[in-house]
Order: sequence, then C-alpha cells, then structure tokens
Amino acid sequence: MSILHLVPVITSTVSLWFAFDQFFFLGIFLNKKVEPYTKEVITPYWNTMINTGLPAIILPLLGTIASTTAILTTTSEEVLRAKGSFGWYIASTALAAAHFGFVPIIMSQIKGLQNGGLTPVLRRWMVIHVTRSVTVDLFCWITCIVASSMTLSA
Repeated sequence: MSILHLVPVITSTVSLWFAFDQFFFLGIFLNKKVEPYTKEVITPYWNTMINTGLPAIILPLLGTIASTTAILTTTSEEVLRAKGSFGWYIASTALAAAHFGFVPIIMSQIKGLQNGGLTPVLRRWMVIHVTRSVTVDLFCWITCIVASSMTLSA
C-alpha cells in the first residue's frame, strides 16, 4: 500500500484541528470579561479570519475528499473489501463533503458577523460550528483513521 492511504488521516486531522482553533479563539469573544469589548473588535477580526482563513478550511476538506476518492479509484475494491476498509473510505468521503452541507445553514451568521453582528450572532454561529465539528469533522477523522489502519494492517 502507498502513502496515499495516510493522506486522509493528515487532512482530516488538519480540518478537525482548525475547527478546534476556531472554537477556541472565537470563544474568547464570548468570555464575560471580554464580551463588553468585542463590539469594536469582532467584525474586523472575523473579516480578517474569514478572508485569510477560508483556504485553511476548504483545502484540507478537499484534500480528504480527493485522497479518499483517489484511494477508492486506484486501490482494488476487492482489496479494500478484504481489508474491511471500503465502507470506511466511502464514509470518510461523505463526511468530508457533508461539511459543505452546513454552508447554507451558517451563511446568515457569517454575513451577520461580517456586517457588525455581535455576540448573539457569534453564539448562534458557535452552536452550528460545534454541531458540525462533532457530527461531521470528528466522525470524518475517526473514519479516516479506521480506514487507513485497516488498509495498512498486515
């Protein structure tokens, strides 16, 4: 087996770590001691983060989708089924793609934060973000680890 089978583990780890970073750093604005000062900071901070951070969000997800798709197309289905990893790779691909399914749900919060929305908008965004991170990003990471481990096992 090739190093290609480790790529989904790496890219999904990056996605999950970035989700945690967003939760941690944006959550600081919701701290009771910081919240009174966020009005002047949150919109410029958010716009800078979104404008410069979007590739950091999208590229690892696309890397996971591309690498799992490459594995499914270049590795014999018979081999993947024998190793028990075929379905795990399918799940990994679907879960990475499912991250983008949250875009329509989260767009109003993103626009609100870009246009001066304050902590109530950020709180709503954080709820959706945590939900997406746990239901999609975390499970994608787990399925990538399981798929790669099964495929690379002796």
